[in-house]
Amino acid sequence: MNIISDNAGVAFGLFAIFSLIRFRSAVTDAKDIAFMFFGLIVGMAAGLNQITIAVLLTIFASLVIYFLDRFNYAKGKDTQILKITVPENLNHEDLFEDILENSTESHVLRKVETTNLGTMILYTYAIRCKEKTKDQDLLNSIRERNANLKVSLSYLENLE
Repeated sequence: MNIISDNAGVAFGLFAIFSLIRFRSAVTDAKDIAFMFFGLIVGMAAGLNQITIAVLLTIFASLVIYFLDRFNYAKGKDTQILKITVPENLNHEDLFEDILENSTESHVLRKVETTNLGTMILYTYAIRCKEKTKDQDLLNSIRERNANLKVSLSYLENLE
């Protein structure tokens, strides 16, 4: 609050800038968004002549970022998108639950839609595979249950 200094114009401008950065940028990694917000806040503090706050924030955030990266906090296999096509007669949501429980750290059903004039159901999951899980083994076990129809596994971009 010290940076905004009870100035409604600065507060509204800050809201507008956060909205533009968040919703106009094609950023998929939360770490990138955090870096943009950090840069924006330090820049605002320096621009409003709050140099002490800008320096302290820079030192604190740099240490936090360094230690989180150093100890591999929240690292793991990237989130993947799993799409499974199932014939309408095999349609029930728990068909792949045991496979996903054994092969993934987490899985969430994101979308269910009909395809091929309603004769097929397409399930879309967001998953995070276990370290020991091989992609081909996961796909093969799913194909055994979905009548050997299309199964796709895609990775979200991660440029590390």
